[in-house]
Amino acid sequence: MKTGLTNEQVVKSREQYGTNRLPEKKMKTGFQFFMETFEDRLNQILLAMMVVFTVLAVFGQGSYSEPIGVAIVLLAIAFIGMNTGLKSQKSEKELRDKTSIHYCNVVRNGKIEHINTDDLVVGDLVIVQSGEAIYADGYLVEGNLKVDNSVLNGESEPCKKSAWTKNNSPIEIGGKRKANSNDFVNYYSLFSGTTVVDGEGKMIVTNVGTDTVNGQTISTIDEIEETKTSLEIQLEDLAGQISKFGYIGASIIVVALIITNIIQYGGIAEYFGMGWISVLKNILTIAVTALTIIVAAVPEGLPLIINLITAQNAKIMIKHNVLAKHTNKIPEAGNIQLLCTDKTGTLTVGKLVPVENVMGDGKKVVSGTMVDSLFKLNVALNSSAMYDEDKNIVGGNATERALLTMVDSDEYKSITDSVKVTNAKSFNSANKFSAVETDGKDGKITYYKGAPEKLIDAAVSYEDANGSHQVDKNKLKEIVKSYTVKAMRVIATGYSRSALPEDGFPDDFIITSLVAIRDDVRPEVPEAVAKMHDAGVQVMMVTGDVIDTAKAIAKDAGLIKNDTDIAMSAIDFDALSDEEAKEKLPHIKVIARATPNTKLRIVRLAQELGLCVGMTGKQHCPVLQECRA
Repeated sequence: MKTGLTNEQVVKSREQYGTNRLPEKKMKTGFQFFMETFEDRLNQILLAMMVVFTVLAVFGQGSYSEPIGVAIVLLAIAFIGMNTGLKSQKSEKELRDKTSIHYCNVVRNGKIEHINTDDLVVGDLVIVQSGEAIYADGYLVEGNLKVDNSVLNGESEPCKKSAWTKNNSPIEIGGKRKANSNDFVNYYSLFSGTTVVDGEGKMIVTNVGTDTVNGQTISTIDEIEETKTSLEIQLEDLAGQISKFGYIGASIIVVALIITNIIQYGGIAEYFGMGWISVLKNILTIAVTALTIIVAAVPEGLPLIINLITAQNAKIMIKHNVLAKHTNKIPEAGNIQLLCTDKTGTLTVGKLVPVENVMGDGKKVVSGTMVDSLFKLNVALNSSAMYDEDKNIVGGNATERALLTMVDSDEYKSITDSVKVTNAKSFNSANKFSAVETDGKDGKITYYKGAPEKLIDAAVSYEDANGSHQVDKNKLKEIVKSYTVKAMRVIATGYSRSALPEDGFPDDFIITSLVAIRDDVRPEVPEAVAKMHDAGVQVMMVTGDVIDTAKAIAKDAGLIKNDTDIAMSAIDFDALSDEEAKEKLPHIKVIARATPNTKLRIVRLAQELGLCVGMTGKQHCPVLQECRA
């Protein structure tokens, strides 16, 4: 295993399990885009009119200018549609080509090789490192990682991974990977499409290409039939009505004119006594009159105008770096009745940010005070995160990077240059805190940072602007609880004048502050949600995050306003029958722990209710494909 696959094993694996390259959808030709024009019923009516006018002109009962005029309109519609479709397809391909070429490091023949990710095979030993994406499904066999699984389940918090051991459940090699939301967060499984945010290690590839979870999701796109937009449905209804009333009107006019002519000729026998040529000419004249009346009702310029406007809209959107894959969907955005949105990075900022920093009495830490100074010393020294040469925060985990934003780069440099760290203890799941022993101008100080329950229980006092005071542990725990119910994570900080003990905390440990951090709601979101509600649009958060966090964010974003609004888990939603789900759907504002299949079911049920559905955020391809907008 340590030496990886040999060249012969790579070839054999590729023959048995296939490549890691996902199939690309076949590009449409210009002729296909051209012919799609005549799938529209309104255009079919125009085509039928052109044929009839041509036949009449051939028999000398009409002018060739009429079929030529209709033909020009149809050709203009077809060529504009073809040009718009080809340009959109070309832009999509260029974007895909730019973003689809990736490389990774694998161990083969006992050596590290840098290969295209499309060349990965089942059994490959892949080196994974912080900042790199994972391009196949597998399991970790060496090292420790933190992985961002948000593309699969919407979770903003990185998932910890450690090496698989022989004592664990056996791993299935090859075939279609089957996984649920629990598999995404188990401690050794890795999935294509996710990103390593911390650590490094090695993984064994178990599934490649369309056999990966991500590959299966993408493959379902071709199985989903594209739904028609509201505009297309309305135009089709218009064409149907024109056809219906046209046939009825034409029939009435023809019958009325024939009866009139019979009366004028003195009866049926006299009318047909003219001879069949005269009767045929008379009937053709009547047909032309009827068709003329019908043609006047057909808006032959409407399809051309729609295509011209759509082409112009697509051109404007491309200038603003917005690619409309299906240009006919552009007007549909104005018809959305249900908008499903992700949480992380869409409603929220997409990264952890400090919300509040309070002292042991619940009052906010004031900048420039002794408590603020102690806090900044702690954050700068007791962290794996740091500022680089460009003054960007790098390294560490998401929590450490969030805390370091409370110390500017100049303060960080001043602190790290003037204070020496003489001893340190890293955070782990057992002690739940990290600590550094320092030696600076203020003498020996040991700084602690970690889980509030650990630090509060060990504290003998807390610090404020007036010095140290006896700690009220129950009050501190109430402060922590007041934040956690709002889906905030709390980090406690403190210090001691004693040396860093081998185990536990010293007897003189002092709480400095409690910091509440959260992936907070974007400032513009509540106003945007209110505007959607005013426009009659139901906004639903569909996220992979836990229900409590999702509800808290939904309340801050303005999604949940009263007792009739429903927040539920995907497990509960999936347990509902289709009829029960449809009944509850208008009142559902949050669905947590959602999987791609949950999202797809929501869209399909909403469409069965006649709703126009939109998706925004990090949603999955089949879900977007199923939506009308």
